Amino acid sequence: MGDQLEWRRCQKPTDINSIRKVESYFGIRFPEKFIEVTLKCHSGTVLPNAFYVEDRGDVVLNDFLSFDPEDDLYIIQTYKNIKDRLIENIYPFVNDASGDCLCFDYREGDIEPKVVLWDHEEAFLDKEKGIFPVCDSFEELLLLLENEGY
Repeated sequence: MGDQLEWRRCQKPTDINSIRKVESYFGIRFPEKFIEVTLKCHSGTVLPNAFYVEDRGDVVLNDFLSFDPEDDLYIIQTYKNIKDRLIENIYPFVNDASGDCLCFDYREGDIEPKVVLWDHEEAFLDKEKGIFPVCDSFEELLLLLENEGY
């Protein structure tokens, strides 16, 4: 799974301790496959990087968020920047070309979060209407990219 994906523009490597600090801040555990990808290609991009979301349209991913507090795309800072427009228990992990984010959705539990799209314009008007389902897991997202990516 994810074998057909190409990871590019990987930044300075991160370590498991940096990931655990973010998990502790959020009070969650990231999916194992997400951690594996992050350790392999920290804050990089993926190709193919586009897919379709029902009721929303095409989504083109940019950069996975960083686990380096000095980085402009630091995951905790990104969360703080949009927290007022996010529903509780939803955390960003990658941004897209239009200023939106893919997020992990822990509202149904902390075992395997779903992946949702957070639309910054919709969320400004209504937090709930700013969330669009993408898939049931991070591994499913990788398959979606492999199979539908363009």
